[in-house]
Amino acid sequence: SLLRGLLHSLGNNAAHGNRSVALFEIGKTFHACEEGFSEKCQLGIALTGFANASFWGSDERPFDVFDLKGLLEVFLESLRVGNVTFKNESVEGNFYVELGGLYQGKHCVGRIGQVNPKLARERELRDPVYVAEVELDWILTRKPKAAKFETVSPFPAIRRDVAIEVANSVTHNDILAAVKKAKPKHLDEVNLFDVFRGKGIQEGHKSVAYALTYRTSERTLTDGEVNKMHDKVLKTLESELGAKFR
Repeated sequence: SLLRGLLHSLGNNAAHGNRSVALFEIGKTFHACEEGFSEKCQLGIALTGFANASFWGSDERPFDVFDLKGLLEVFLESLRVGNVTFKNESVEGNFYVELGGLYQGKHCVGRIGQVNPKLARERELRDPVYVAEVELDWILTRKPKAAKFETVSPFPAIRRDVAIEVANSVTHNDILAAVKKAKPKHLDEVNLFDVFRGKGIQEGHKSVAYALTYRTSERTLTDGEVNKMHDKVLKTLESELGAKFR
């Protein structure tokens, strides 16, 4: 694995006063198999500290697992790798306290998670450490998805916001899949803008709010057309995920 070497590098930075560090490494790893050992080219990423520097006019924000997830999504999009999902995984051993699998189709191509704070403290790392390791060989040998280009619509978009209460086990990907299943003809974008747990929300549940943007390059949509498509989405969220609307 490349990860222990990356942890060593984070610790070396911490010893020299660099608390906020983001590193990556590309290298060979070796894995036991029936024939002896197999060799793989891996991409490793490690983050710790703060995403924003502490200067006038800026707020310090600590790195979290979503920064790492976002980096991987942008990286994979740049290579036009499609059908990528993230799934929660059970933690084995003492290296991780939180772990997710990165899948391309049914094949697990990487892991992403938070390093056990005990291991981090052994390297004088005070802040949470987030790491990822990806099978670069697999990624680079996949046929890239075809690039699509569309005319920029000269017509205005219509936005509809929806806040739903769902079980904590329901993921963002689950919600996107349900929206896709509704097949709204002119849905252009789906963006998550709020997640809330607490007062007024059933225990074990969360409230998530999305902005759905409807648009076509042919003409201006009417409110009636958008309402019809949006109602179809809402009914699918209710039937597929047991969503309650807020």
